[in-house]
Amino acid sequence: GAGLSNLASLALSRGWLVTGSDVKDGPRLDRLREAGALVAIGHAERNVLGSGLVQQQGRPSGSGTAECTLPDAIVISSAVSADNVEVRSALKYNIPLYKRGAWLGRVTKGHDAVAMAGTHGKTTTSAMMALVLERCYGSVTAIVGGEVGQFSRPREPRQDRDKEEEGETVFDDERDNSGWAEGEAGASGVPAAAVGTGSLIGSSNWFVLEADEYDRAFLDLQPKFAMVTNVELDHLDIYETEEDLLAAFDEFVDRVAPEGCLVVCGDDPGCVSLA
Repeated sequence: GAGLSNLASLALSRGWLVTGSDVKDGPRLDRLREAGALVAIGHAERNVLGSGLVQQQGRPSGSGTAECTLPDAIVISSAVSADNVEVRSALKYNIPLYKRGAWLGRVTKGHDAVAMAGTHGKTTTSAMMALVLERCYGSVTAIVGGEVGQFSRPREPRQDRDKEEEGETVFDDERDNSGWAEGEAGASGVPAAAVGTGSLIGSSNWFVLEADEYDRAFLDLQPKFAMVTNVELDHLDIYETEEDLLAAFDEFVDRVAPEGCLVVCGDDPGCVSLA
């Protein structure tokens, strides 16, 4: 899915060996394969052990390090059930198991994290914030839950006139936004360049992320800055009452660093109750 594929892209950019599996193929997985990930279609214990991943990549047995090495950690989405065969395998082999929110909390530790929360609009505002910060500071890392066309365009370093004396590198964002370059079809049959991506990989300390209230995932974050767009009762499988939901958002805003900043929408009654 979008959430974990973007985290996989971040891990690959940091030089980590990344393996994974999904129930069906698609352009997101093609992009990960091109970046070096070993990806299997379908869930099985052999994927955790590595042998199934090596075979699906068309490599001979014994040719990949993933075949003989258990992963250091397994990250799953909230949609994966406890009886999933790969979850059971992680427990069987004592492999640390993290949900997406907990892993985001780990990878953003030490960064100037900007967490965008709210019942509606998280993906849009996260993408907008990432592009604004990139324009201002030249480089930013971002993980959002959707596909953003502007994230897919190549970043071409240029020298900004206002910052020329400081020698600071920024990135040219003044190009056609109408679509993406054509590319060859991957294993899924769809060109990977035909869709956007939900991740930006930057070199600065800025890290923009979508703070999801589902499964209380945002309570694993400790952002320096946070924004809440709106608060309405949702995810009734997680929150039984509006009070329960508001209590979770209260706990989230309490996790914002004391030296940081919280921005909420003053037109939204749910947000006003948090201020």
